[in-house]
Parts: sequence; structure tokens; C-alpha cells
Amino acid sequence: MFPAFLIQIVLMLLVVGVLLWGLSALPVIDPTVKQFIRVAIIVVVAIWLIYVLASVLGGASPRAWPMGR
Repeated sequence: MFPAFLIQIVLMLLVVGVLLWGLSALPVIDPTVKQFIRVAIIVVVAIWLIYVLASVLGGASPRAWPMGR
């Protein structure tokens, strides 16, 4: 079966896709604001995806870094 992180990634991307589709379907928001929200959502999802993939591939998460140095 699929590893849990793959299911998490697929579900998150589906939710983000529906959110972006819903945002584009709203006619009452200014196009500049829509574009800013779209870019912000994509940047946050990209950072989250890098964080998840780094933790799966063996990278150290920021929580594991020593605080006293």
C-alpha cells in the first residue's frame, strides 16, 4: 500500500486545488487581490511540500536543530 506521507501529500494538493478553483470562481474579489492570494497559497504549499519531502528523505527538521548554538 501507499506510505502515509504520499496520501497526505495527495489529499493536501486536492484541498489546495479546490481552494484555488473556488477562489477563481468568486467574481466579487479584485483580480489583483486574487493573484496575491493565489501566489501566497502556492508559496506556502511549496514550502510545506519541501518540508515534508526533506523529512521523508532523511533531512533534519527544524525541530531537531539544537537551540543553544
